[in-house]
Parts: sequence; C-alpha cells; structure tokens
Amino acid sequence: MARQLRQQGRLVALAQLTETASWRSQDSDVAYPESGSFVRWLIHAPGLDRVRARYARAPGSNGSAEGVRASFAAVYGLSFEELERAWLGFLGGNG
Repeated sequence: MARQLRQQGRLVALAQLTETASWRSQDSDVAYPESGSFVRWLIHAPGLDRVRARYARAPGSNGSAEGVRASFAAVYGLSFEELERAWLGFLGGNG
C-alpha cells in the first residue's frame, strides 16, 4: 500500500508521523499504511533487535520529534532522514 501511495504522491514526510498530534492530523488512509510500512522495513532490513532497542529508548507517547529522531540515530547510527531515504529506496518509484 505504501508503494502505491508513493506512486500517487500521497506519502507525507515521516517526520510528520513522529509526534502523536501531528500523526493524528494526517489522513489515516495514509498514516497507518505509511507508518506500518516503515516499521516493517525496519524489522526486515536493520532487524528486529534494533527495533526492540529503539522502542526501549522511545520517549513517551508525548515525546518530541527531536527526541524520537535522537533515539533513532542512537540505535541505528543513521539520522532519521537517512533511514527515511533508505526506506523510500526500498519502496522504489517516484515521489
């Protein structure tokens, strides 16, 4: 679904999905499959152990976008933007 949303130019920047209020302001027909696709990619590409480590570091549900990005960088050794680019590369297509 995320691949199709990308081809349609409907994906939002993942940064817009890192804070609860911002996530809730997005179209749920995009936010759910986009978020799910990114997490699925994280599980299969970098691996489940890193996903678990990232969630162990996760700020609470009201964590700031900066805190979320910092926790991704600490676990994955890449910026959130670099992870997003890698995921988009996995999806392929334009967008």
